Amino acid sequence: MNTEQKLKNLLVLKNEIDKEIADLMLKQKEKWQPKGGDFSIVNGRVAEGITNDAATSFGMAFETRQDAEKAAKAYRKYHRLYKLAEELNPDGWEPNWGDPNQPKYIIRFNKNYTDAKNDVWYESEIAGAVFFASITAANKAIEILMDQE
Repeated sequence: MNTEQKLKNLLVLKNEIDKEIADLMLKQKEKWQPKGGDFSIVNGRVAEGITNDAATSFGMAFETRQDAEKAAKAYRKYHRLYKLAEELNPDGWEPNWGDPNQPKYIIRFNKNYTDAKNDVWYESEIAGAVFFASITAANKAIEILMDQE
């Protein structure tokens, strides 16, 4: 094989490698989507066989009834806490992450949701946490939720 043929072969190989690299980079950029399943949460209840793409992408479709029931319980607790914060915080209040002196209160529950306490947070957001504007609002939320569990 002469030099010219070797060069042609190497260029073909380089093009194949470049294409493979481009494909891998494209796959890296694809957005993650939750897995679906036959069980979904509809109006707070577990339903079988009525899942769709919207339920799956929203994280409301599950492979087993047990997973769906566990999620429904957790979602109910989270959304009730979210609604309490909406009702107990001043209208339009949102944590100001640019103000390290502004206290932002969260509620921490134990594993079985049989006990709760407030905690103050100042500087960084906690993924998925619900924040209260005052210790009074956080304590009221604890009182309401613990009375209903």
